[in-house]
Amino acid sequence: MRVIRSATRETIIPGADTELYPGDTVQTQASRSRARRHGRWFNAGRAPNSTIIVRDNASEDDGKKTNVHVVVDSGQMYVRTEQQSKEASNVVETPKATTRMGAQTGGSFDVHPEGTEEIRINAGTAEATDRSGGKTILKGGEYVYVNPRGTISRPEKLLMFQCRPSRATWKVFRSRQRVSQHFFEVAATAIRLAGYYKVEVATSPFFVAGGKVIERTN
Repeated sequence: MRVIRSATRETIIPGADTELYPGDTVQTQASRSRARRHGRWFNAGRAPNSTIIVRDNASEDDGKKTNVHVVVDSGQMYVRTEQQSKEASNVVETPKATTRMGAQTGGSFDVHPEGTEEIRINAGTAEATDRSGGKTILKGGEYVYVNPRGTISRPEKLLMFQCRPSRATWKVFRSRQRVSQHFFEVAATAIRLAGYYKVEVATSPFFVAGGKVIERTN
């Protein structure tokens, strides 16, 4: 991961105490690097090749008022806000939407190369505004899909249980060999406990309608 300073255009490898200033750009590399808790409340870029630009990162000495505004230009970013006053402003901007995060709210933002976006809120509340001014309220356990035209879908429930291969499994999968038996064991356990199952294969980790490849029940 690297930071490009706005004032000097210097590129640095940040440490745990690195401060980010307005205009600074955070970039994760092609590997699975991660920017962790730079600024006051966000964890950025599990996805490779993520670019996040800091618009504002200010806080009063008493901690009662904070203003954080970041832009996810590409890739993925995780966000978690803490307890905050009514005067605080925590904003995540993407090419097609602007989202205001409430207190004690966690979620992720994905900006895909094909021009679509996804907003997922795990806990708390957030308000997403599209470029035409339309507002959508998201609560914990909900996500929305933003199409290439910038239209935000109606909030949908996140799946409570998702089987995802481990990092080692993905390495096997990418080499076009058999997927790890462990992945199927996890899925089989879930099916046995539930007694009823629905299988979905999708290109999106949030299983939005536009990314579904296979959907089968029973």
